[in-house]
Amino acid sequence: MPVPPPTAWPHLRRWLPWLWMAGLVLALVVVLDRSDLITRTNRILQDALLRLQPRDVSASDVVVVAIDDKSVAALGRWPWPRQWHARLIDQLGASGAAAIGLDVLLLEPDARDPSQDEALARAIARNGKVVLPMMMQNHAGQAVAVKPLPAFERAAAALGHVHLPVDDDGVARSLYLFEGAQDPLWPHFGLALLTVAGRAPAHDRMAPKRGTDSTTLDPISDQRLNWTRTARTPVAFAGPPGSFPRHAFIDVLDGTVPPETFRGKLVLVGATATGIGDLYATPVTTAKVLMPGVEISANLVDTLLQDRRILVLPPWANALANALPALLAFVALGLAGPFWGLLVSVGLMSALMAATVLGALWWQVQLGPIAGLLGLVAAYMLWSWRRMDTAVR
Repeated sequence: MPVPPPTAWPHLRRWLPWLWMAGLVLALVVVLDRSDLITRTNRILQDALLRLQPRDVSASDVVVVAIDDKSVAALGRWPWPRQWHARLIDQLGASGAAAIGLDVLLLEPDARDPSQDEALARAIARNGKVVLPMMMQNHAGQAVAVKPLPAFERAAAALGHVHLPVDDDGVARSLYLFEGAQDPLWPHFGLALLTVAGRAPAHDRMAPKRGTDSTTLDPISDQRLNWTRTARTPVAFAGPPGSFPRHAFIDVLDGTVPPETFRGKLVLVGATATGIGDLYATPVTTAKVLMPGVEISANLVDTLLQDRRILVLPPWANALANALPALLAFVALGLAGPFWGLLVSVGLMSALMAATVLGALWWQVQLGPIAGLLGLVAAYMLWSWRRMDTAVR
């Protein structure tokens, strides 16, 4: 190894401290970015940016028919006789609905009146564009696909899973477009609705095969269940609960809602009533007002329909986006005086935050900047310490 000439040693000695400090800060940024220590803070920022992007969906092609408190008071205690669902499907079909998602689990026969099941199955078959939900249950350590009764499954145009993963802070932000234990995987309920209506994006219509690079297991699931979840998709929520056009089940049934309301629309029928609806915390809800599962499906349908997907940077790209400002800070601080050193640090912090905000608002790119901000703070503190140490010497 050649020995540097004597004139190179002063320059090398000058930059060696900067090199080890830069390496220390870069390592800190990468470790923080990959750890769970700042995940919650990043999520708070990302949720706030999502709330700044409401969109008007009053004229959307997605319409919700709510099994709400008003309808329960009019039609009686839940579960209702299935003739009501049959009548609703016939009326929506006559109104020209493009497809109907009946988000009601039809897992058990009507023991009191079997003719109710027959009437509903005939209505579903007559319509030809009804999607029914299915789900997964854990039976003795094995994943089992729980589907509607055979008569309903045969009559339905498609089935779709209604699983909704919740993050460790209790907030639902995304879902899987495909799930299942066998090939092909089941599409999500909302994606199945779009497919039946012939309006699903081309790249989402086919489920990936098990074992392909795009297939990953949900980290919170038990891999021994042999249940695959893939194509995790953040939901671009249009706004708080009630943003989509919503009509009471009883109002549609008795003709209060004009039939043309549903012409060419994607209609989702689901529970919002107290005690029977599944409610979730989302980035656009409050502690007092949660979002029904059927409306989360409506948000997914609109997300795919309008191609408003949120792009979550892969871990390596997010780490690079956080590490680059810290690296630039050390290059600038090594050449700057006290005033310019502070100005450079504040400027890089502002640039990182601006990239985060503009990326979210303009391009739906989700960046977690907290590791980079902490790295810039650490860089400035080390630079300040180095200058004071030099002054003391």
